[in-house]
Amino acid sequence: MKIKNIFWNFLGLGLPLFVALLTIPPLIKNVGNEIFGFISLSWGLIGYASLFDFGIGRATTQLVAKALGNSNYQTTYNIFKISRNLSLVFGAAGGVFIYIVGYAFGLDYINYSNVHHDEVQYSLVIIAIAIPLHSISGMYRGFSEAYENFKAVSILRCLLGLMNFIFPYFVSIYTTRLDILIFSILCSKLVGLILYSLIANKTIKHHPIEKGLSNKELDTVIKRELLSFGGWYSVSCIINPFLTQIDRFIIGGMLSVAAIAVYAIPFELVTKLTIFASAISTVAFPRYSKLIVESHAKAKDEFNKWLKLVSILMATVCLLFLILLPLFLEVWIGDSLNRDSVIIGQILCIGVFLNAVGIMYFTWIHARGKSNITAKFHLVELPIYITLLYFLVDKHGVIGASIAWTIRTFIDTTLLAWYFHKK
Repeated sequence: MKIKNIFWNFLGLGLPLFVALLTIPPLIKNVGNEIFGFISLSWGLIGYASLFDFGIGRATTQLVAKALGNSNYQTTYNIFKISRNLSLVFGAAGGVFIYIVGYAFGLDYINYSNVHHDEVQYSLVIIAIAIPLHSISGMYRGFSEAYENFKAVSILRCLLGLMNFIFPYFVSIYTTRLDILIFSILCSKLVGLILYSLIANKTIKHHPIEKGLSNKELDTVIKRELLSFGGWYSVSCIINPFLTQIDRFIIGGMLSVAAIAVYAIPFELVTKLTIFASAISTVAFPRYSKLIVESHAKAKDEFNKWLKLVSILMATVCLLFLILLPLFLEVWIGDSLNRDSVIIGQILCIGVFLNAVGIMYFTWIHARGKSNITAKFHLVELPIYITLLYFLVDKHGVIGASIAWTIRTFIDTTLLAWYFHKK
C-alpha cells in the first residue's frame, strides 16, 4: 500500500477530529446536554446512511477495484451507472423509512424536557432528507476510492468533517433551536454530494470508455453482484447501528437524554482513535480487492504485515490514552465534566484496541467478497449485546454501557480472527 494514500486518508479522518475537540465543549456550553444529546443522535443516524443504501457504496468499491485488477475499464463505468441509480432509490426509501419510524415510535420513546416538540419533529424531517444525500455521496466516494484517488477524497472529507462540527457550533452562537442546528448538518451533506459527484465524474474521464455502450446481460450480472455483496453488507449495516448506537437509545430510555451526553462525550473522543486503523483499512480495501485477483499469496502477505503494524500501533496509542485520559478530559471539558465519563473512556480504550484489530480482519474478508460472513457474525452478536446492555446499564448505569460495548468488540474480533485463520 502507498504510504501517501494512508497519510491523506488519515488527514481526512484526523483533522475533523481535531476540530471536534475544539468545537464540542463550547457547543455543549451553548446548547446544554439535552440538545447536544439530540445532535449526537442525529450525527449517528445520518452517519450510518449505508444502512439505507443497501450496501451499494461498499459493494461499488469492491467490484470496481476487482474490475480494475482485470483492466476492465468499461465495466467500471457500467458499475458506476448502476450503483448511482440504486443508491438514489435505496437512499430515498431509507429517508422515508426513518421519518415514518421516528414519527410513529421514536419521538415517544426518548425522554426530553427542555426542547419543544415541534423542533424535534422538524428535525426528524431534516434528518430524513439528509440520509439520501449522505447515501449517494457514499457511492461516489466508494467509486473514487476504488481508483485509489485518496488525495482528492481526503481533502473533501476534511472539508466536510470541518463543516459537520463547525456549522452547528456557529449556529449555536445565535440560536439553540434544535431544528436549525440540525439543518446546518443537512447543508454540509448537500455540499458533500455535489463535490463527491464532481470527483467521481472526473475520475471516469481518466480511462477510455463508451458511455453509450450497454450490455443487458452484463448489467444483470453487475446488479446481481452489487445486490449480493451489498445485501449481506446491508444486513451488517442494519445491525451495526444497533451495535454502535443502540447504547445511546437505551441510556436515553432507561436513564435520560442528559445521561447520553455523559456517555457520548468520552465515546466520541475515544472511539475516534480507530482513525489509525480506519485510515489504513480504507486504503487496504480496494488494494486487497484488486491484488487478490492478481496474486492471492501476495495479498495475504501484505495483509499480515499491516495487521502486525496496526496491532502494535493501536496497543501503544490506546495504553497512552487510557493513562492520560483523566487529565485530558478535565482540561477539555472543564468544571462540567462528570467523573463517570473518565471511567467510561478508560474502559472504551480497551474496546477500541480490539475493534481496531477487528477492522483489519473485517477489511480482508470483504476484499474477498465475503460480506455474508461478517453479516452472520453480527447476527450472532446482536442479541448478546442487547442483553448485556440492558443488564449492565440497569446495574451500573452509563458505565455499564461502556463495559457491554467492550465485551461486544472482543466477541466480534475473536469471530473475525477465527474465520481468517480457519480459511
